[in-house]
Amino acid sequence: MKRQFPVITATLLVLATLAQFKPGFSELLVYDRVKILQGELWRLLGCHLVHFTPAHYGSDALALAVLGTLVERSGTFLLTLLVLSLGLVIGVGLLALEPEIAVFGGLSGITYGLGAYLALGGVFGAWRQRAFWTAMLILLFGKIGLDLYQHVATTGLPPQTAFVPVPLSHGLGVAAASLVFFGVGRGHVASQSSPQGGNDEKIGTDPVFRLQKRQQTWSVPIYSGLLDSRLRGNDEMRGNDEIRGNDEGRSYFFLT
Repeated sequence: MKRQFPVITATLLVLATLAQFKPGFSELLVYDRVKILQGELWRLLGCHLVHFTPAHYGSDALALAVLGTLVERSGTFLLTLLVLSLGLVIGVGLLALEPEIAVFGGLSGITYGLGAYLALGGVFGAWRQRAFWTAMLILLFGKIGLDLYQHVATTGLPPQTAFVPVPLSHGLGVAAASLVFFGVGRGHVASQSSPQGGNDEKIGTDPVFRLQKRQQTWSVPIYSGLLDSRLRGNDEMRGNDEIRGNDEGRSYFFLT
């Protein structure tokens, strides 16, 4: 099967690179609570392209390159839908739930969501790898839960370092990705699982073989790339924590 160039992933990486290295570009995109409340709503999405250190940029860019490419094998529309949905949910969620955040940026909330979408696809779309992907999903939720617990436990205490974890964007990214998966994708996988006779009866109800057999259906473009990438062993998905620091009295929240 011919691979298409991951246009959306490459575009996001180029924009993030411009925001990192082109003077003045990041200032137009960064999450600034005051300016957002004054009407600059594009910052709710643009902030995810902004990074504050080379290491912050590098880790997020690497995670997006891997996870974005895997998802985009299933179609540019799917990745576009996920990025827009996750970006808006994270931006609006932070605006509503974290009023003390002054400045914010980074892609890790989106990469957490992409990782969750891939894991859900493995759990519900490929029975032979179900145990592995279930374990990955449990680890993902466990990591977010641990971060939230540590965040709550240390609230009000003096920070031990210049940066402290802020895990809300990770949780919002995973929640939004789950809604997209169950709203758009799950029904199409299930629709392929009933026996149709002939060779289908021989392979049973394993959706890996069913989806590969039905290459002309609408649901296959969404999942065929994901299934193929799983079979080839692309099984590592990671996201990093957000970090926060202070610069001249302002709070900075970094998604890494």
